[in-house]
Amino acid sequence: SFSLAVPQKGSMTDSRDGKKYKAVKIKGQVWMAENLNYKTSRSHCAGDIDIGCNRFGRYYDWDEAMEACPEGWRLPTVRDWESLFDAMGKSVYAMQGVTTFSLKSTDAYNFYVIPAGLYNFESDKVESAGGEFAGFWTATESADGSVFFWGVGPDRAGLQDGVPKRNAIYCIVCSLCKGLIKNIKIYLLSLRKSPISHSGLFKLLFFDTE
Repeated sequence: SFSLAVPQKGSMTDSRDGKKYKAVKIKGQVWMAENLNYKTSRSHCAGDIDIGCNRFGRYYDWDEAMEACPEGWRLPTVRDWESLFDAMGKSVYAMQGVTTFSLKSTDAYNFYVIPAGLYNFESDKVESAGGEFAGFWTATESADGSVFFWGVGPDRAGLQDGVPKRNAIYCIVCSLCKGLIKNIKIYLLSLRKSPISHSGLFKLLFFDTE
């Protein structure tokens, strides 16, 4: 059994480019509450313009996703995602930003998943941004060498496997390496305080592993 977590809001700054991200701590795990927007050689923006990156964050192939996290951070595993979902009572609506997927979306934990879609190799553009789907890479590979990703739709969320490493481009999230939690500002504010304002859509995950 598990007890539902009381989220705490905070922030972190990526020292590589100075971008600041909202963050939330949920039952011992610390996650960014905005999509990662760090430019790499093969990353993409919705519409291929900066405003798309500012709104949805960037889209990465798996190889770059494994290297895109700030120093001291890592791409989360399948287990990390499952632990987060458990802490949310396995509620997809609690994971979604308010009214982003439907009127049922509550953002009860300030995690604020939005339907950022994915980048399609064949059409060479981002598809379904602002639609009904969000996908996030994990660091966990399948037995056949493909990769698991975490998907969020209007009424369900969960793991999907069989995704080729180089034939898909999704959003990513990063987890904090052990012992570095002290370097992040964590403002101990509960949901009873004023609501957080989210300007980005991509989740950069980071976890308190202490």
